[in-house]
Amino acid sequence: MDIRTIRTPVWDTGMMYEESILFLRDGEGRAEAALLYDPVEVIRVECLAKGEVYEENIDYTVENGRIVLTENSRIFSFAKDELFPADPAPGESFPMPGGNSLFHEGAFFIERQTAVTYRCEEGQWNGVRPALAEKELARSLSLLRSGKPMRMVLFGDSISAAANNTRDLNLPPFQPGFGEMLCDWLKDAYSSDVFYVNTAVGGKETRWAVETADERVASYDPDLVILAFGMNDGAKTMEEFVQNTRRIISIVREKKPECEFLLVATSLPNPILTDPKARFWSHQERHMEALSAIAADTAGVAVADIGSVHRYMQERKRFIDMTSNNVNHPNDFFYRVHAQFLAGMLIG
Repeated sequence: MDIRTIRTPVWDTGMMYEESILFLRDGEGRAEAALLYDPVEVIRVECLAKGEVYEENIDYTVENGRIVLTENSRIFSFAKDELFPADPAPGESFPMPGGNSLFHEGAFFIERQTAVTYRCEEGQWNGVRPALAEKELARSLSLLRSGKPMRMVLFGDSISAAANNTRDLNLPPFQPGFGEMLCDWLKDAYSSDVFYVNTAVGGKETRWAVETADERVASYDPDLVILAFGMNDGAKTMEEFVQNTRRIISIVREKKPECEFLLVATSLPNPILTDPKARFWSHQERHMEALSAIAADTAGVAVADIGSVHRYMQERKRFIDMTSNNVNHPNDFFYRVHAQFLAGMLIG
């Protein structure tokens, strides 16, 4: 994979690399999808997982900033009743108000998504941007800049574990999770030797994190902990979520008082899953506010607002464009956005 694909921030670019979209046909059979920005020139349209490259005016056209499929296009598109089946399918759908939403782990959605590389006008991003955490993570940045070893632990749920990343699925482009991308980026940006370990476990939440923080974080003697929970904490009150997060910090600092923390305000679940039986959609949008309160009264703590980035991008794109399971897991494209934001806070 071209390093520019990973390290070109989506908020600061005149070239967008491999932006993912997924097509949904309307009642008249027309299938189209919006890109994050209006393209000045479309360079390449492809299905990365299948190694298929598509042709303009044969498989697609570009109309008013949108990619539109031709009648005989080779590009995959869902019919509405395929993506939103009338009847529930155990293990393959989630309930939503008035119906069901298709769900699959693994390669199912990835193999049906299309990647677009295109030129665009710079300066179109009006969402949240990362800022170098010069004050909040001063010790970590000092270690990196001085060339001294730094120990970094990523502790979180399935998103931190990079569920459905293409490397683990053995699919092109074989991209790893955001933690590994960030670690490689730090090593290239600084002369420091970065020790990195990922102890995230899918399906876990902050109560479990409190119980295991000593073993899965403190035992590694970390200088910096990237703490990324919240997707599975919907059944808790915000007070419980905050209390558990504070407790995790305290447990680690009992062994390593100078350890710093980069708290990740989680990306968002599918906004159509508001049915109580779906379980996921809860108070994730409030996590940035809650975690910022911790950072405000706790030294050595910064917050990465991934949730606001995700919400902003969905003003232009659909959730289905950036997910690997249509419920809560990012795809490669949005995993890159995670890495880009965290790099912005640690590299600038």
